[in-house]
Amino acid sequence: MSQQQTIGEALATAPKGRIEAIDVAKGIGILSIIVGHLAAEAPYNTQRIVAFVFLYHVPIFFFVAGYFLSVKRPFGQFVKSKAQRLLYPFAFASAIMFLVALLLRVMRGHCLPPTIYRSPLDAFEAGVLGYGAPQGSMFPQVTWIGAIWFLEALFWSLLAGYGILKLEALMLGRVPQWLTMGLLLLATFGVAYGARALLPAVGLLPLNISTALFSLFYLYLGHVLRRFDFFAKDMNVFLFLAFLAISAVMYHFRYFVNMVIDDADPHWLGFFAAIPASLAVVQISRYLVRFVRPAANLLTFFGRNSLIFLVVHILLINLGGTYLLYRAVPFVMPNALSFYLLIAIHLTAGTLVSLLNGRWKPLQKIFGVPVKLSQERRVTAPAKQSA
Repeated sequence: MSQQQTIGEALATAPKGRIEAIDVAKGIGILSIIVGHLAAEAPYNTQRIVAFVFLYHVPIFFFVAGYFLSVKRPFGQFVKSKAQRLLYPFAFASAIMFLVALLLRVMRGHCLPPTIYRSPLDAFEAGVLGYGAPQGSMFPQVTWIGAIWFLEALFWSLLAGYGILKLEALMLGRVPQWLTMGLLLLATFGVAYGARALLPAVGLLPLNISTALFSLFYLYLGHVLRRFDFFAKDMNVFLFLAFLAISAVMYHFRYFVNMVIDDADPHWLGFFAAIPASLAVVQISRYLVRFVRPAANLLTFFGRNSLIFLVVHILLINLGGTYLLYRAVPFVMPNALSFYLLIAIHLTAGTLVSLLNGRWKPLQKIFGVPVKLSQERRVTAPAKQSA
């Protein structure tokens, strides 16, 4: 006797199972984060690049996290697992920034690159409070820590998502599935709206808690999409073209969501624009897997090591490397070339650390053991389970 499983159910019962297009989509996401940050730092106009990548670059990671969110483990084990996965790299990056700030103080800034931290105490406070941007925080005197705010926000969002999925399980026994999901989507959007509404009064909460609440809608929507195997099968071509068209309109009018400061203006269009843009990226990832294998393989590597690329990228920015190159290079090469050179430097550094992580156990304690092709079981079609 055999029982048909959906791809989402197969993934839930087989931790090593993977949907390759999601790895590619994560690769596109982390590449977009790097390009977007370097474009924002550039001493010339790159706003079109920033507006484009901000349509999807962070929300897509919350969609994916929600897609794979499971409550099968006890809550204590779940918290421990997510803390190891997300907070260890956060603490690692914070410690390096603190040590560099301490070294700068000892050396009095001589022969060392400039850093955004004024003192070791400044770096310590940045690591503890974790603000990702200099504006809107409850403690504006604290220097921002940069893009690794995402790790803390995702951690809290996953913990809240665990509770929502437990509530969903209770409701599904009494309320139809479509109504249960609709009510919880409305509830998570209400939480996002509340987090944004409180911002002018109290500012961003420390530890990226307010940003976690703001992103909870994306996380739960990813879980809803999993129930329909949305990430594991081809999107209808007309729907894909509609998503592309909506994304193009949003890009033209500069409607995007800036999650680091819970900014969803104007009129929340940017908040919802992230949905079709992110889902279009997933479908593009499927096309790359099918038709452009070399690009898919490279992006898969970026996606599987996205955590490492994020930490290396933000360390290079926060410790002055980007600052130095953008100000020194224009004397010897065009500005645009310096931009592409920086992208290459950040990707090369992330690649080297990713390769080192595959061989060096101390790094694996921080970033986790990398997935190898020989270890994985890709899920490409519904699996059958014999009973």
